[in-house]
Amino acid sequence: LLLVKYTPRMLYFTLHDLKFGFSSAGVCTESKGHVLQLTGGRNVTRWQDATSNILTKLTSSENRCEVVAEMKNTDEIVVEALEANLERSGAALQINSYSKIPLASMTSSLRGLRLQAIAREIDGILNTSSRFHDPLDHQASCDRHRDSLRVECKSSMLRWE
Repeated sequence: LLLVKYTPRMLYFTLHDLKFGFSSAGVCTESKGHVLQLTGGRNVTRWQDATSNILTKLTSSENRCEVVAEMKNTDEIVVEALEANLERSGAALQINSYSKIPLASMTSSLRGLRLQAIAREIDGILNTSSRFHDPLDHQASCDRHRDSLRVECKSSMLRWE
């Protein structure tokens, strides 16, 4: 599982061990899958502190998760992937709307689709000799296939309750 953690400044790409932070959702688990929830801690009010806490948990020796890449939201490859995806989707938003906090004004669903497309672009760059197949059905069991692997992209934003 490749997790993409989106913050106001950075994208963190993490290979997840499929165990840490997972919980079941009762009878819905079979049809909708497990729930992955990582929190930044109680009484944490700054997103920077929450991000640091979550990354510390993810890279702890108690699990096998690994941060494999970090990219600024303003990095050329992220901006190009976002621009290419916006052009392909015909979205009315322009890249300039992301100049302060990229993707923040989007709904979580739309933001997830955009980050999925960015992750696909980066996966293609990192695995140039692999064969990719993207299912046409948005309700498929995975986002794409890389060689014989099923690849699913998950994303989230920080929130305070």
